[in-house]
Amino acid sequence: MGTKDGLVLSQRKYTLDILEDSGILGCRPCSFPMERNLKLDNEEEDDHVDASEYRRLIGRFPYLQATRPDLAYSINVLSQFVLDPQQRHFDAAMRVLRDLKAIPGQGIFFPKEGGTELVAYCDADWLGCSITRRSRTGYILLLGELPFHRNQRNSWLFLAPRPKPNIAP
Repeated sequence: MGTKDGLVLSQRKYTLDILEDSGILGCRPCSFPMERNLKLDNEEEDDHVDASEYRRLIGRFPYLQATRPDLAYSINVLSQFVLDPQQRHFDAAMRVLRDLKAIPGQGIFFPKEGGTELVAYCDADWLGCSITRRSRTGYILLLGELPFHRNQRNSWLFLAPRPKPNIAP
């Protein structure tokens, strides 16, 4: 959606479609996608859920990261359990859906006039993955107010999502 100040990209319809397909369009929203200090793992045995349903739900989340980078951490954590999902993993995925319900039209803003100041933000969760004992890190670089990041091949990749064709499911 264009404004006089720039361009706003959101996936409101896609978000609402996910909520409707999950049957929680009328759910009570929450204000953040994952509980603080929540550590999900497979060490404790819990009730198992339908793996195909969990995979279908988690498989729809990555497309939202283009316009909702605030979901990246939650999606990363939840996608580690697609082979053997348990009830607590499914409950955490439902919380992400409830967060989407709070502001389904939230997106990113690209201003018409951006500056040339380079700003970087990073975050790390050292040894945060109890399964692999690896750390999780993430960063974002902003040039002016436009986000971009450096990929592994040392080339610069601008995060300007391309329009997707409108294909009926």
